[in-house]
Amino acid sequence: MTSNRFTSGVLVRIILLILSGWLLAYLWWMQSWYISSAVLLALMMLQFAALFQKIRKTNQDIARLFESIQHHDFSLHFSEHAEGVGFEELHTSLNRIIASYQQVRVEKEQHFQHLEQLVEYLHTGILSVQQNGKIGLMNAAAMELLAL
Repeated sequence: MTSNRFTSGVLVRIILLILSGWLLAYLWWMQSWYISSAVLLALMMLQFAALFQKIRKTNQDIARLFESIQHHDFSLHFSEHAEGVGFEELHTSLNRIIASYQQVRVEKEQHFQHLEQLVEYLHTGILSVQQNGKIGLMNAAAMELLAL
């Protein structure tokens, strides 16, 4: 499950940071090993950076998905193999969401075209006006009635 691997990765990093913090305090105050403490502090900064990067990457992927949906651009694809632990399942889920939206959009377009064809073959004039005042749909019978 996506959240389990992501949660495990974040939890491991947090535990490592806590253990590193305790070791840093022990080395600094109890042993007065300042150089070792400085090296450990640098390693802790790297651990913080890795944790921050993992969370930031996840947020960026989800933000890209939302932007794609907002702009009706379903060409977005997330790599399911190249990102590392926890991201494969997340990217698989995001790709499934995009595929679902693509399918809904195709079905909606098919439905609209079917209705448009039905309206075209009616012998009764049908005219659809959009909210902005433009004509959205007009069949041949309506054009004939309006002498267009």
